[in-house]
Amino acid sequence: GMQLGDREFSWRPEVMVGYKQVFGGPDSVTAQFAGGPSFALSPASQDGGAIARIGIHGGNQYSDFAFEAGGEERGDYRSFDGRVVARFQF
Repeated sequence: GMQLGDREFSWRPEVMVGYKQVFGGPDSVTAQFAGGPSFALSPASQDGGAIARIGIHGGNQYSDFAFEAGGEERGDYRSFDGRVVARFQF
C-alpha cells in the first residue's frame, strides 16, 4: 500500500494477494448435531488456495472511511466478501 493526500484528507489504496494452506493431522474427527446423523471431518480432504483482497481507506483526524473486498478459492470452495466502514470522532 501507499498513502496519498495531505493533512486535510489522506487516502491509502491496499492490495494483498497470497496463498492459504489448510493443514492438520492425519486423523479424522467424527461429529454429530443434536438429533442428526454423524459425519466425519478429514483434514486431508482440505485444500489450500489463492486469496486476494483490495481496499481503499481514507480520512482525516476526525473521520475514517474504508471500502474493502476480497475472495478465496480452494478447490471447489469459493468465498467472496466486502465491507464498508465509516468512523467519526466527536
